Amino acid sequence: MKKSQNSKTIYVEGMHCASCELLIEKTIEEYPGVKQVDASLEKGQVKIVSEKNKSLDIEKLNKDFKEVGYTFSNKQFPKENHKLIELSDAGIEIYRSKFYEYLKILGILIFVLVLVMLINNSNIGRYAGVDANSSLPAFLVLGIVAGLSSCAALVGGLLLVMTKQWNDLYITDKTNKLKFQPHLLFHTGRLVGYFVFGGLLGLLGQVVSIGSGTSFAIVIIAVSVVMLLLALQMIGVKQVQNLQVKTPKVISKFVTNESNFSGKYAPFILGALTFLLPCGFTLIAQASALASSGFFKGGLIMLFFAFGTLPILGGISLTGVKFNTKPKLTSMFNKTAGILIVVFAIYTINSQLNVLGLKSLSDLELRSNNTTSEKVDQEIQENPDVDENAQKLVIIADDFSYTPQGSMTIEADKPTILAVNNKGVQGCGRFMAARGLIDNYVELEDGWNYVELTPKKGVYKLTCTMGMVRPVTITAI
Repeated sequence: MKKSQNSKTIYVEGMHCASCELLIEKTIEEYPGVKQVDASLEKGQVKIVSEKNKSLDIEKLNKDFKEVGYTFSNKQFPKENHKLIELSDAGIEIYRSKFYEYLKILGILIFVLVLVMLINNSNIGRYAGVDANSSLPAFLVLGIVAGLSSCAALVGGLLLVMTKQWNDLYITDKTNKLKFQPHLLFHTGRLVGYFVFGGLLGLLGQVVSIGSGTSFAIVIIAVSVVMLLLALQMIGVKQVQNLQVKTPKVISKFVTNESNFSGKYAPFILGALTFLLPCGFTLIAQASALASSGFFKGGLIMLFFAFGTLPILGGISLTGVKFNTKPKLTSMFNKTAGILIVVFAIYTINSQLNVLGLKSLSDLELRSNNTTSEKVDQEIQENPDVDENAQKLVIIADDFSYTPQGSMTIEADKPTILAVNNKGVQGCGRFMAARGLIDNYVELEDGWNYVELTPKKGVYKLTCTMGMVRPVTITAI
């Protein structure tokens, strides 16, 4: 600090995240005579360096920041009590303000989760039967179904996390114009990316498959773990705050400067790359694009599918930006979104553990095997392609489940036939996978499907490619 400058520390109340620091700094830096501003959320104070003949008016600060909820003072504010319940000799004391805040969040969370459960239990996925010859509006409907299903948990959760990041980045934007820009870029990138990648799949035709289920599972778990950490930070869990990867203020200020364009197109790229994080419904559309054998047809299939997912994902964007116009609403949004992301992340990680054949929460669910009926045995034996001397595993695929018919225990290193009767399985259930037992995945046709296996000794999980169908455990001894 130069001799001609004056340094002053004032205290501020109402900051709740690192983006508040940026908002205060950028606003005060525009005051006449102010040379440098350093706001600290941790200390609840702002250090201001200004010209000696320029004094900072506390009343002006309070007036200018009243709308966004910050209060300034020359004296330190009493520390805010963040406790919900406190135990003392007098008994249990419940802080009403915190209680009502968490009650609101709980109410919103329950409403959203009940809505998701109702949608998932409505069997809307049964209308998702499409192939390369289906009309383009059919893929639009498929996209709508995907947007309403639990398959959208990964992309929806990712968008919730990015909404928080983008709102922090453009917190000084009072009109929300800048805050909407990354969302528009994200959704535009998603549409363009789906068309381009869908077209490339169309050109590739039957030459290559969509990809390794194991690789996708590892990538999705990694993304979900990062989402989980960010969600816990949004909720305010102190134990993970130190893991926070914060953008240096110098970079944040540069990017939020309207005259600089560096990095502003990252949301476009991110939106396009969501093509590589497919859910079961996306896999159906991708398989159809792959079978279309043409760039334009494959591109349009994926474009219409992406348009179908737009209403739900667009709603997340709109809600996220509107909630972040005021600090109190921002705090509620962060906690609510954080809790939802935790649910989505755990759900997604659990599904991918099923894909990898590892222990998961799904193992806690008990299942009783049904006895193979004579009709099932007769239908299998009458098929000339089935080796009558081979071991047989019989599965009924219906709705969104795989139901075992008889024992799922077999002898290792012996020819085995996996017989699957597809009676209308929906969503990613059409793509059956079992790591170590089935190479990549099997796309189930209507009726009986027969897969030849030579199982090694071990325990396998039979589920869909996204691990969302409750797994059937197969044991080779």
